[in-house]
Parts: sequence; structure tokens; C-alpha cells
Amino acid sequence: MKRLSGIPLLLSAAAAAQDPGTEPPPVTYPAVVRQSSTLAGFVPKGWVLEAKATGDLNRDKLPDAALVLHMNDPRNFVAGAFDPDRKYNSNPRMLVVVFARKGGGYALAVADHQLIPRLENQNQDDPFDEVKIANGTLRLKLHVFMSAGGWWMGDFHYAFRWRDGGFKLIGYDRDGIRRNTGETDRVSINYLTRTMLVESGNIDGSTDSSRRHRLPRKPLLDLTKIGDGLMFYPDEPDEP
Repeated sequence: MKRLSGIPLLLSAAAAAQDPGTEPPPVTYPAVVRQSSTLAGFVPKGWVLEAKATGDLNRDKLPDAALVLHMNDPRNFVAGAFDPDRKYNSNPRMLVVVFARKGGGYALAVADHQLIPRLENQNQDDPFDEVKIANGTLRLKLHVFMSAGGWWMGDFHYAFRWRDGGFKLIGYDRDGIRRNTGETDRVSINYLTRTMLVESGNIDGSTDSSRRHRLPRKPLLDLTKIGDGLMFYPDEPDEP
């Protein structure tokens, strides 16, 4: 399954090759309050609420919320070595999920600043697309597109459910294409049924290979253990 793990390595190598020595300024992530009467109360000073989704996540029939917070510090607008005259926004994000309380207000469920990666390359699109809550499932979409330094582009979809005191990964989908060759690749994983679909093909819609695999039996992975959502390695499947 080297094809799966190759995507994160290609992205990392492309970023390093195109934008050497231009790491954005270090940041300190603030602590998020444990509870608040309003959603605005979970937004630390110097941060803004960029995106919000609402819905019942813990099956108590109350409207919980997923918040994407974006730091707003002018010092994190930086110029890269590839084009010193063009600045990009390297301000990081946090994904904050809160549960509604029966008596009013909200309680913090999780705060994570790794899953939505910080933009560190002026040639890369901002990776964050959207956050959603549907049918008790928390969903996050990211994408990769490099204007220089990488041919591969694609979308990443994550699905989480609240179980055993945490948001557990139940679904992962990645669809990509190499713009220089037209090759396509797709990985779709259902961690509840322990099934993985791996497909490769071409931009013309043809499919070169399509295989289903059985995943090894493991505890569901917690959202806070995934790290960078663009560099996540799916589980290796058992032999079919």
C-alpha cells in the first residue's frame, strides 16, 4: 500500500522544494474556556469565528456546535522565498466543538489545532473548505492545490462521531488527480465496517484498478490523535 502513504510525502517534499527557509512565525495557542453562555465566548482574544456548524452530536436532542477559529495576527502575513513581494496568510486555525447544556450555554467537548493544518507555503491554496454536522456526524473537508511545486491535487473528507468520551474517526475519503499525467486515485474507508476501497484510474473516467480490503480490528482513532489532516496515513489493510 505504498500508493497511499506516498501522497503526504509528495506534499511535504513539494512544499520544502518550493519554499525553503520561510517558516511562518511561531505562535502560542490560547486555552479555550471550558464553558460559556454563548458561542462567542469560546473565541479567544485575537481570533475570529470563521465557520460554524450546528446539530446534535451527543444524542441529547440539543443543538451542539462545531467552530473553526482563525487567528487574526498581522505578523502572520508573511512573504515566501519563492515570491518575496507576495504575502500569504499563515495564521493558524483551531477546531472547537461544544455541547449545548440543558440549562443553557455550552460546554467544551474538544479543541484541536492540528487537524486543520496551518498554511506554510505561499504556493499552496488555503486547505480549509468546510465543517458540517449531519445526522449526528461531524464532517470536515480539506483540499490540496499547489500553484507551483506539486502536480497532485485533491480533496480530503473526515467523518467523526462522539463515542467513549471523544470524537472518533468513522470515515475517511480522499480523491486526487495528478494534473501532469491525468492519473486519478481514490481511497474510501468506513472504519465502522472496517472496509477500504482503493481505486486508480484516469481523468477520462476510466478505472485501472479497484480493490476492496478488510482493515485490521483496532480501536477507533480519536480526532485529537490524527494530527495534520493533509498528512494522515490511513490504516494498512489486511490481505484480501
